[in-house]
Amino acid sequence: MWQTSEILAMVPVPRKETKSWALTASDNQGRCRAAVDGRTDSRWDTQATQHDGMWFAFDMGHERPLRSLVLDSSGSTSDYPREYSVDFSTDGTQWNQVVTKTADSDAITDIVLPAEKTRYGRINQHGRSPDRFWSIDELEVYTQ
Repeated sequence: MWQTSEILAMVPVPRKETKSWALTASDNQGRCRAAVDGRTDSRWDTQATQHDGMWFAFDMGHERPLRSLVLDSSGSTSDYPREYSVDFSTDGTQWNQVVTKTADSDAITDIVLPAEKTRYGRINQHGRSPDRFWSIDELEVYTQ
């Protein structure tokens, strides 16, 4: 259970800041910025059906404690990740898995994170969907 003080301490990283982050992806690298542009009518997607090994990563430029990630794919409601994990890294080389989710079924994916400082985050897509891309219309990152 979350305590009220913990919920009130969480704030979204301002869009102006997320727009300056370095973003990378396993697929469709050129569209990464669309996931943080503040517009739900644009998106990053894999341009291929979902399969294990796809990922989307961000470099915040400095360490900070992250509390949650929200992946919004409501513009393409069936393009949510079927299975996922989240990795953190302080150096961009050595990654530690901090969250694993075996299945999801909603266009808005809320990922609760441990109170841990990191500089880099990577969302890994492990599921399969024979006829759906993996899309992120907007990525929201919450910190303390």
